[in-house]
Amino acid sequence: MDAWEKANIKPAGDWYVVTKDFMMATLKRADTEKGYFMTDSSTWVSVRKEMKNLTILFRGDVFLVNTYHTLLQPEGATPGQKFASQFIDFVSSADGQKIIATYGKDLYGEGIYNDAEYASSTIGDIFHYTRFQVVDIKDDRRIGLTGKGGAARHRINGRKLLG
Repeated sequence: MDAWEKANIKPAGDWYVVTKDFMMATLKRADTEKGYFMTDSSTWVSVRKEMKNLTILFRGDVFLVNTYHTLLQPEGATPGQKFASQFIDFVSSADGQKIIATYGKDLYGEGIYNDAEYASSTIGDIFHYTRFQVVDIKDDRRIGLTGKGGAARHRINGRKLLG
């Protein structure tokens, strides 16, 4: 809905259809009905050959970049914390980033995910580190985080993250 707000459009009327369905089903419906639909790049790459009536009209705007961050509890907080930390280190390594960037390439001709380098080149300096650490947990609510990245743009349990 942020996209509509930024465009100063209130989506309503015959031209706007709420499907209440999953991404793939809605994308296929848009293809069948020759409609328009905003989808993520990984879904598009994986089914674009099946879509006979759809083509990309716009992509690449910073507003459309969907970043993911890793969260890590403090050392000793859980038995799996050490393994989670190792996983984060691997995912952010050159080998991990290569897996992310090339995942699906053999099936679809291009990777279905973008790596941190792509995000950095698109978003700029706000995306340098993918590692966050939960520093305090009370009543299953995440209270504070440390780390750098696009934290101010994301929320956990409805609370704005502070980077």
